[in-house]
Amino acid sequence: ISWIISDSLFNCLKDYEKIFSNKRFRFKERGRKSRLFYGKSFEKKDLTSNISFFEELIEISKRLKYLHKNMRQKGLEIEIGLVNYNLPAKIYIPFLPTGKYILRILLDHSYILDSAENSPYLIVLEIADEYINRNEIISEETRNVAVILNQLTTLEITKKYEANIIKQKIIENLQNISQNKLYMSSWSTKRETIKSQSVYSNLRGWNIKSMIVKTGNDLRQEMIASQLLTEMINIWKEEKLDIWVLNYGIYLIGSDCGFIETITDAYSIHAIKKRNISKKKSYFLKSYFLTKYGPEHSGEYKRALRNFLISLVGYSLATYILQIKDRHNGNILIGKDGHIIHIDFGFILGDHPGFYRVETAPFKISREYCDLLGNLVNDFKSLFLEGFLSLRKYNDRLCRIIEIMMEKSKVKCLNKNSLIYFRERFKLDLGDKEIEKYVVDLINWSFNSMSTGLYDSYQYFSHGYLK
Repeated sequence: ISWIISDSLFNCLKDYEKIFSNKRFRFKERGRKSRLFYGKSFEKKDLTSNISFFEELIEISKRLKYLHKNMRQKGLEIEIGLVNYNLPAKIYIPFLPTGKYILRILLDHSYILDSAENSPYLIVLEIADEYINRNEIISEETRNVAVILNQLTTLEITKKYEANIIKQKIIENLQNISQNKLYMSSWSTKRETIKSQSVYSNLRGWNIKSMIVKTGNDLRQEMIASQLLTEMINIWKEEKLDIWVLNYGIYLIGSDCGFIETITDAYSIHAIKKRNISKKKSYFLKSYFLTKYGPEHSGEYKRALRNFLISLVGYSLATYILQIKDRHNGNILIGKDGHIIHIDFGFILGDHPGFYRVETAPFKISREYCDLLGNLVNDFKSLFLEGFLSLRKYNDRLCRIIEIMMEKSKVKCLNKNSLIYFRERFKLDLGDKEIEKYVVDLINWSFNSMSTGLYDSYQYFSHGYLK
């Protein structure tokens, strides 16, 4: 067995078992966790089932961070197997229509997300308007996962032969669960593939939904960013400006944990580059657009490029006004229609990662963004100016959100100077000609900033995000 899994990794699994056992004991005192092992944790019709389900997903993320990084995916699969042992159940989840049953969490499509310190993960849920009794369809594979995990939480590993038996069972289980997680297929294709293989596919209202479970970060800052982005979108719509930003839902369970709505059919620039890069040369966004949307003169390419432009304007304005930091290529996505999409707003309103602020430019414009825009750079500048002036016109609506949030707030990014600096960015004391020059200077500063390249290089060498 030792040649399959190293002793150090197995010892890590044993340490994880102790953590799981301690957590289980604490929950058992509250009368919930012990029910998980008997498939009855989410049977109650009141809010207790909802609370139990939420807490279990959050606790999984907290436990997984104690595992070796290379073993977290396997730990997640075992944990999900045990949760599935308690499904289907009627549970209300944010981002999902009310009255839906959660049928199961799909092991083969759920995975750990990249994080230096924590263990956020994405899950894909099968849902429907009705359900089949669990005992009629529960798979033997899921039962095996539950049995093994139950053994891990009840056995004391005191003898070598006992450890080897458990070790063998763990390995056998891990080998039987698919390792193919993140692949670049469309959401509709994924949905049809899952439906064709699902025992639930004939149920009324069948569908799949996904969400991210996140712990260890102050998600209240994400919530503030979300509310400000929503108001910015409303302003641009009222002013009939063709500026695009995609906002996604955030549901807080606590100050440092919650659920985040996923963006389907979008992949990070890092993931796109990693998938297409060769050993000898780099891979650029323009190459991706040409491959995906066709030659530059084609209608599909022109539409995708227009979508890139209007979304780049939107997120550039948001980055400047909200002072969004940590803009590396793992936090910037490209959607199926060419839109650029920013995620992870954990550093806003003056807060930044690390001890020294590397990202000094007003917003991120990399050299390859300019190459992709080509002769549309001037269109970008004009639309950026219009978008800025519209936000400036209604700045009081945005400032009011900050004022409300500051009231008795303990959020890191909100302090006595937050509102002052926020309002200052609109330059309300400048006249029409002066404000136009100021915005042009902002744009030129961003286009010529060395800090963008420096931060991308830092992220590449420290965390492996391709630039």
